[in-house]
Amino acid sequence: MALAIRLDQLIRDGVVTDQAELARLGHVTRARLTQIMNLLNLADLFIASLLQDMAIPVLAKELPEHYEALLGGQHSGRARLSDLENERFGWNHATAAGMMARGWGLSEELAELIEMHTDIDALLAAQHDFGKQLVGLSALLPSASSPEWTERQRFEELFHTIGSEQWPALATILEQIDNEFQEFAPVLNLAVPRRSLVESFRLSAEEAPNSLPA
Repeated sequence: MALAIRLDQLIRDGVVTDQAELARLGHVTRARLTQIMNLLNLADLFIASLLQDMAIPVLAKELPEHYEALLGGQHSGRARLSDLENERFGWNHATAAGMMARGWGLSEELAELIEMHTDIDALLAAQHDFGKQLVGLSALLPSASSPEWTERQRFEELFHTIGSEQWPALATILEQIDNEFQEFAPVLNLAVPRRSLVESFRLSAEEAPNSLPA
């Protein structure tokens, strides 16, 4: 992914004219270079999922009296923060995060992905845009501060809807995410959730006997 970003920057800076020249200079086939450059799409998805809630701590610091009430009003995750924000302000943290992304000079496509992450229905309705569907799916994961995963059943249903038979079991993917988060959390100065995704998944599944198989 890092290589793909670097090569894309070479084209943007005019160091090389196009991917054909990159392939020639790098002594690789066009097919291999295409594989590498396709990782740019994954980079955007990773960044969008990582940054989708980046405005929350900023807003909580700037508007403490409002966000103390809003975060308390989530009722253990039973009310979406974005819905409470829309009721109070007419906008939500996704709108603010999109503005931050543009202010940082991130691409418009990436800013839109971040800005849309609370509009889950619209993202999941994008049948021909797998990236948007994945960002929408990630928005259904439990928050680090919530003791319950109230949207687990919807997450699980959509996982099986947009996934394929070649995908690993859901519990396996969640365990991989937990492990990778443990690795990157110290680097990004992120707090470790009180409960891992695997633990949240198993606990909420136990409370819902009609759960789909993992």
